[in-house]
Amino acid sequence: MKPTVAVALTGASGMPYGLRLVETLIRAEARVYLLYSQAAHVVAKQELDIALPPRASDAERMFGERYSAKPGQLRVFGREDWFAPVASGSNPPDAMVICPCTVGTLAAVAAGLSDNLIERAADVTLKEGRKLILVPRETPFSALHLENMLKLARAGAVILPANPGFYHRPKRVVPIFPLNTVLFPGGLLPLRVFEARYMDMTRECLKRNEPFGVCLIHQGSEDGAPAVPEGVGCLAKIQECDMQQQGILNLKTRGGQRFRILDRKTGTQGLISADVGLIESDASVAVPEEFSACARLLQMVVAEKGKSVFAEPHAYDDARSISPCRKLGSVPGFYKSRGLAAAKGPAEN
Repeated sequence: MKPTVAVALTGASGMPYGLRLVETLIRAEARVYLLYSQAAHVVAKQELDIALPPRASDAERMFGERYSAKPGQLRVFGREDWFAPVASGSNPPDAMVICPCTVGTLAAVAAGLSDNLIERAADVTLKEGRKLILVPRETPFSALHLENMLKLARAGAVILPANPGFYHRPKRVVPIFPLNTVLFPGGLLPLRVFEARYMDMTRECLKRNEPFGVCLIHQGSEDGAPAVPEGVGCLAKIQECDMQQQGILNLKTRGGQRFRILDRKTGTQGLISADVGLIESDASVAVPEEFSACARLLQMVVAEKGKSVFAEPHAYDDARSISPCRKLGSVPGFYKSRGLAAAKGPAEN
């Protein structure tokens, strides 16, 4: 039988930890009881640009759709819903995680307070001998904070500060969209999406507010069998999405950070996902005098084509900003991809 886990979001920084935990638990087919404080609304908006619905039923619907939860798998309870299962020792969750956890919430739980549903649920979890995990992120800790943590640890709680390790060399996994063009950081790229694999990819990226990767095709074509991408690409953030024609999505994307593909695999639908290593942004490089004509040419093209093609700011005195000149004329995509991979500013290469 799958466990029932209560997850509480409070007003500390670290909201991505909490929502990622909810997503992972749902994927593991656990039942999730979600609670969140008033301050969590502010943090979720600031850190993830997510507006947490004030009504529990609306939040349940939103997160259920966001994480593809099965009917009844995800329940959301209000701060003063004293009839919620987590408020009673007769039906406690198998475990509870407060993530992120403010030091104020930590202190209240350590003192045995039950002024709201989060504090009451934590108190019930402890008294029923179930696992309680608190994830504080605020630092540095004062003597009072440490004493409260020690008190809770002695009561059986687990104190798990949000301090990720790097000894396992964490990687970022992104879906890859191989194309016959190259996207540069800051560049704008309109796309027409109609294949099921990329429709699903778009839906997931919008749901999670995450980018996908654009790579030049090394071998193959844009449609049909999965193409072999070049080893370097650029993250693409979806800025606009609409379906003016049934079955076709029109996207407007903007280039973000460059990356190198470390490992990749192809899913059952033909969508490529890759472990990527992000490439640090180049330092600002002045345009050398011998390339000043490129900057003037770009300025003329931008004036003619407008903002729909070239994103602001233009910074014509910065060598990184004249990279769109690579798109002009008959420059093969292979060389554009090499330019994307270059560590120096475009004008230096």
